[in-house]
Amino acid sequence: MESTQKQPPRRKRHTTLTIRATEDEKALIMKKTEWSGLGTFNLYALTMLIRGEIKKIDLTHYHELAKEVRSIGTKVIHF
Repeated sequence: MESTQKQPPRRKRHTTLTIRATEDEKALIMKKTEWSGLGTFNLYALTMLIRGEIKKIDLTHYHELAKEVRSIGTKVIHF
């Protein structure tokens, strides 16, 4: 008797993500892909997108401090 069950798909990932880049950006990404030793761009991109970090630093305090320093530098002292 022949099996009527479907074979499981070979790929786990079925969704495509698209990015746009300049030629220079693409070249840099490909160099980083090669340097990473992960083998393929797909694996490199997935690893970076899932495990990579973006650090956001609040510089508000420093902007305020810079504004005050500029203010001091522009004051003219009259004797």
